[in-house]
Amino acid sequence: MTTMSKVFLYLLIVTCGVLFYLHRFIPVDNLEVMNLRKKHYSLKQTRNNYFKELSNNYNDVNLVKKYVEARKQADLGWVELTKAKKNQMFYGFKSLHSFIERLGLSCLIFIYALFNLAKSFYFERKNTASKVFHTFIISVGLFYFFWMFNAFQDFNVVTYTLITLSSATGITLSIFYYTKYRKNKIKELQKDINELSRFAILNTTAGKQEEMFNLFDKQIKKNI
Repeated sequence: MTTMSKVFLYLLIVTCGVLFYLHRFIPVDNLEVMNLRKKHYSLKQTRNNYFKELSNNYNDVNLVKKYVEARKQADLGWVELTKAKKNQMFYGFKSLHSFIERLGLSCLIFIYALFNLAKSFYFERKNTASKVFHTFIISVGLFYFFWMFNAFQDFNVVTYTLITLSSATGITLSIFYYTKYRKNKIKELQKDINELSRFAILNTTAGKQEEMFNLFDKQIKKNI
């Protein structure tokens, strides 16, 4: 594995970690909703307390008035809370926290499948089951992406599913042709290096040929 490949792999791991845990650093609700929820809870408690008192003193006119007012304030508090919760919605989700949580999970599924599919094409080229499985996992990730961003919402379920599967198949074919192209390039590079190494060995002074061969062999393995 080349240094660039190792760096890419580590960056991929960090990216997956950030995507998966990012929502933990974002509050479930914004500050306005949290404050209004506390306010509504307090108003509701006050209303309930007056109701308990009223059950034992139902002839107390002043207590009735206080209960009616407290119930009115609690209802208004609920209306304010409901409005604030609606305003904090993000892409159809109840909050940014919920959106980032689902996005992170979808990205993690998608990246996992994409990585393993590419790995399968490199190291398990004849393992068809692995490729079909990871293509399906990619389609699951795409399904969530389309659903989250309301893509194709006017289509029926069958059409929606076909678009998702077609997109996943297109990605799989792209990876297939890319890995095939890259493997061919690597073979051409190996061929050129082998030709160069043979030329160098034949023109190397006696006693140094084995050392030169080992040097070229090391360079070939390093660049694969």
